[in-house]
Amino acid sequence: MPLHRFTGRDKTRSVGSLIRTCARFAVASLDNPTAKNAEIEVGGPEALSSLEVVKIFEELGGKAFTLQHVSEEQLRAQKEQSTDPLQESFAGLMLSLRSGKCR
Repeated sequence: MPLHRFTGRDKTRSVGSLIRTCARFAVASLDNPTAKNAEIEVGGPEALSSLEVVKIFEELGGKAFTLQHVSEEQLRAQKEQSTDPLQESFAGLMLSLRSGKCR
């Protein structure tokens, strides 16, 4: 079963985008002068919670996901105990997502 770790409030809605879609937008913007210093919103037609997204993938794939909820305390400990900048940045990003500030 696929594993999905939840770091947020599970029902917080945000417009989700796939990493590849964001990467395509980022690469396409490099040669586009109108994209210079511009904010470009990338997302789907509606805001979905993490649990709603998982449910959609379960229905499409015909398999249930194993869910693991990660507490704020666990994320803070991971950030404080990280030994490299990438780990620390990732934990900081997850804390931002959990707080609902990063949508």
